[in-house]
Amino acid sequence: MKNYKLPLALAGVFAIAGSLAHGATITWASTTTGDDGDWAVGANWTGGEVPGASDRADWNSGITVTSSTNVTVAGIRHGNSGVAASRGGLIIDGGTFNSTAEFGIGWNNAGDYTIAGPNTTLNITGDMTVRGNDVATGWNTVINVENGATVNVSNRLRARDGVDRLYQHTLNISGGSTFFHGGDFLSAGGRAWGHAYNIEGNNLVISIADLGSTFTLSGNHVSLLESMMGSNNLVVSGVHSLSFDGDSGFTTLAIIPEPSALAFLGIGLGLMLRRGRRLA
Repeated sequence: MKNYKLPLALAGVFAIAGSLAHGATITWASTTTGDDGDWAVGANWTGGEVPGASDRADWNSGITVTSSTNVTVAGIRHGNSGVAASRGGLIIDGGTFNSTAEFGIGWNNAGDYTIAGPNTTLNITGDMTVRGNDVATGWNTVINVENGATVNVSNRLRARDGVDRLYQHTLNISGGSTFFHGGDFLSAGGRAWGHAYNIEGNNLVISIADLGSTFTLSGNHVSLLESMMGSNNLVVSGVHSLSFDGDSGFTTLAIIPEPSALAFLGIGLGLMLRRGRRLA
């Protein structure tokens, strides 16, 4: 069983930081679809300054921002143009990205978000919110955690539910990556919202694949995850283990090695040899 002291310690640090007053809302300098760029370049942001630890970072749908250095901000909000064809998003492909307030993605739209690489960590102290649009249907956000990346969400994972709109957001965990969710996985949301996973609303599909990939929740949720697998809202590719560790208080779903053909052959030969000795 993994040791979760580090993510929880990080959550405590960021909770303190999140209690500080917010600074400014720093917006991407361009509102034109396709004007993508590097997070760390000041000229890409209004005022020529990269968002700081007390600032919220905002940018329009249709724009993809890439971050590969260490970042700390008081939350983000992406996708406020309401243009369905213009997705955009965020790519984190190196360093540690800390969000000490709400991490709002697909805010008034849908988008594509990738956290990739063994040296890449996303820590979210506030809610991770996948919102969608108030008036449109079928705007589906995709979150990819891949190639050994780590995501720690210490509060709620909120996905817009399907009560009044048709959403089918997707969280893909692959390539030996880790998604750790330390917040409340089951609380009811407000109007047309779900905190965490809303199985009735069918609004979030979680997919986990590849050896070493893990999806960990605070509390005992073995039965819920089994139910989600049965309804195809949780898609598991490969041999897996699902267990609750009462000592740590976490439920972990992990992709584990498949028994090899050589191992089966060895067992078979061993049984044959033992049988032969008995017959002799």
